[in-house]
Amino acid sequence: MYRSFQRLLVCLGAIAVSIAPRDAAAQMHVVVEADRVRIGATEYVPRFAILLPNSLIVPAGETVTLPPDSTYDAIEVAGTLRVSRTYDTTVRFTHLIVLPAGRLDVGTEADPVLRRVELIVRDVPIDTARDPFQWGNGLLNFGTQTRVGRRLSTTFVELADDAPGGAVSLTLAEAPAGWQVGDELLIPDTRQIGAVRNAPLLRESSVTIAAIAGNTITLSKALDFAHPSIRDPDGALVLRPRVANLTRNIVVRSESPAGARGHTANIGHEASWDIRYNQLIGLGRTRNEALDSTSADLTHLGLNQIGKYASHDHHAGSSLGTRQNIGNSYIDIGQGKWAHAVHGTHDTRIEQNVCVGFPGGCFVTEDGYEVRNVFRRNVAAYSAGNGRAAQRNVEDDCPGCEGSGFWFRGLQQVIEGNEAWNNAVGINLFSKLQKDGPVPAAPGAPSDQPFNENDAVPISFAGNVTLGNDRVGLEYWGMRPFPADDHVSAHNRGAQVWGAQLGGNNIWLRDVTLVDSGGRSDCIRSSAAYLDTIVVDGGSLRGCKNAISGGMASSSLIVRRVTMQNEINLRYTNPADPSWSLIDRVTFLPFGLRPKKYIIFGDGAVWTPGQPLDKFASESWKSHRGGQHKIIDFNGTGQDYVLLANQQNRDTAAFPTNVPGSLHSRFFVPEAGLTMGQAWDKYGMAYLGDVWATGQAFPLEGVIGGVGRPTLATPLGLPRAVLTVPNLLEPAVVTNGKTTLIILLTGDPLAASRDAIISIDGGPPIRLARKQGNLEDERKLDTTAVSVGIHSVLAWREGLNGQKIASSELRFQYRVESPPISVDPPVPAVVPQRHVLVDGVATGPEADVAGSPGPPSRGRRLVVDGGWKQGDGKT
Repeated sequence: MYRSFQRLLVCLGAIAVSIAPRDAAAQMHVVVEADRVRIGATEYVPRFAILLPNSLIVPAGETVTLPPDSTYDAIEVAGTLRVSRTYDTTVRFTHLIVLPAGRLDVGTEADPVLRRVELIVRDVPIDTARDPFQWGNGLLNFGTQTRVGRRLSTTFVELADDAPGGAVSLTLAEAPAGWQVGDELLIPDTRQIGAVRNAPLLRESSVTIAAIAGNTITLSKALDFAHPSIRDPDGALVLRPRVANLTRNIVVRSESPAGARGHTANIGHEASWDIRYNQLIGLGRTRNEALDSTSADLTHLGLNQIGKYASHDHHAGSSLGTRQNIGNSYIDIGQGKWAHAVHGTHDTRIEQNVCVGFPGGCFVTEDGYEVRNVFRRNVAAYSAGNGRAAQRNVEDDCPGCEGSGFWFRGLQQVIEGNEAWNNAVGINLFSKLQKDGPVPAAPGAPSDQPFNENDAVPISFAGNVTLGNDRVGLEYWGMRPFPADDHVSAHNRGAQVWGAQLGGNNIWLRDVTLVDSGGRSDCIRSSAAYLDTIVVDGGSLRGCKNAISGGMASSSLIVRRVTMQNEINLRYTNPADPSWSLIDRVTFLPFGLRPKKYIIFGDGAVWTPGQPLDKFASESWKSHRGGQHKIIDFNGTGQDYVLLANQQNRDTAAFPTNVPGSLHSRFFVPEAGLTMGQAWDKYGMAYLGDVWATGQAFPLEGVIGGVGRPTLATPLGLPRAVLTVPNLLEPAVVTNGKTTLIILLTGDPLAASRDAIISIDGGPPIRLARKQGNLEDERKLDTTAVSVGIHSVLAWREGLNGQKIASSELRFQYRVESPPISVDPPVPAVVPQRHVLVDGVATGPEADVAGSPGPPSRGRRLVVDGGWKQGDGKT
């Protein structure tokens, strides 16, 4: 029935066999040598079976069936190693290696194993002298492995109703075929996580199935706490509790999860696998802390070796339908970093799996250039993380340590129907700091196409659920626009959706359901300076403290066909954030007995000359194209409005360019003492690019700090070119014999060309087109007209026919004063010191300082005599 081969030296041991990849530069090169298997350019694993005394070697062309109970130091498979379908099998090993031509048969889809099988990695110290890269002590597949066990119709299912504390039975929404008495269950915590930071997540103590009758399960113990359904503030059902089955009849485990833990990996482009309905317990040696790997030259021995996870698809390239992980359960006690990591591997299926207890994360695309893998209907639970943010972890060589149920550094995947329960972060979309690597153009193709991280977005992101996670439900890091469809995020502690502190974020949610209880967290929260757009198209945002917080400072906001019922629905930090918005057919509902705060449009302040402008978004004077905040069918009334600030009233004071301390005063009016209406009439300039007169705009229910004008269009008037600085309010700034003229285009942009034409001191016309780096309506000129005295500038626009618009002509003046005479002090004979200015403190976000190519940003430091230096993010 079975044959044992002790220390059988087969021909493969004498001849080095090179498994040359079709595109060796891109895919993992595997070479079988006499004493080792080389993995890539530098790493290797010893062929332990020909080195250790108690070993099983399966030669090429041979088939060996494992006995019911066996123990080996090492197993090497060049032929076929199988388990019986007629008896239970337990095999203990320290090293199990399937060579490139070998096959491990522990059941197939056509011939599954229905008996119990245990593959146990023995608790034996790693032999780092022989195995410095620490690939041993586990199951390595360079060839083919199939491990297919007893099928379950579903691995997790919704309950039919609430599960009260003390309940001894559960009624499921469907009868779970394949579930059996004795199976272990996971029942996540559905309650709203409290506002106290780092309060522990609750988890049921061990519970199993005592009996099954149809869709009713009797439990082995009473529930420790209640698992209620999730409902919106009006009591409508959002989500019912879930229950997952953790038991499988094929078990791969470490003999001692607290000792020398094992790991499993599929390695190289020749590897294929079909792993279904397995239970992986206590596997994975890489810890959830900074990596410390063995150096290529072996001068340093790694103490936290990368790549030793419970399940690891390592540089396997792409193939057609031969890589699948379906219906498995991954269970840990909080020691292994990740459950299932896809690394440099493409076009695999990861479906219907359940993962619990891995501190770093459950399902991972490791480096960023993994493409077209399908993650569908997986569950990730209780990944606690290390309390730090994703970017900080990557920068500190601890990628994916933050405790994400799903950590997608590689984003071009199908991500559908997955659920993340009670982790630190539910689903993390991390679109920055990715590693380079070529990818296959199509399934089965060689990896020879360049990977562009800037274009990486999910192929499909639909029907996912993030529930009761400690920090965030769905987390974005520098994401390009893509639609997240039918996403449900509920009862997460910090925010249901978060746009993190990484530039270029775009959040686009379609038919979304975001629910909090009691206004404890935000529905959508983001870091204002790092967000480009927010689009919420369909769905509901209910029960939150803020429907959208922070992200209102994005460049654009669209909320369409959405129901909002929150303590505060839309809070514009100031009326210039975002730059423009569209609130289209949004239904605002009262939130219990709380005051109606449907839209907070700044604080409603009006500027008084002589006062600072710190309450106002002075950069909002950069464009003068009419009101940019539009409301369609306000709260079902059928009336459309432009939302305008109190400061935009014609009778308020306009901002002159000499207001002290304003970072953007060069965009203000070049004349003091004007009202907003006078500035609009004379220059086409006004705060937020529009004005309203009393009787033309009106208060709206639930709108605080602004008014609505029931006319969407704004008459923009005559095209003009306005010289804002320099002017007569302050002397011109002269640097290196030049001063910079800043000109804004105002008026109807469709009635003139996009150039400004000026004449300085009666000189010839100078045409100013937009230059790279200029704002859309900004034109600049460095001029040498800096002699002491008054200078005159005539500015005008041309029509679309190229002819001068005579009525657009405006005359401006600026003055240059005599520069002060200064004598340079003697230079002391001291060694120059490096001076550090943290975060460009008085420079402003657009100042050019010390030759910097761009603006200061959080975490950057200005080294005065050394340019920009990346900081630690704390300053």
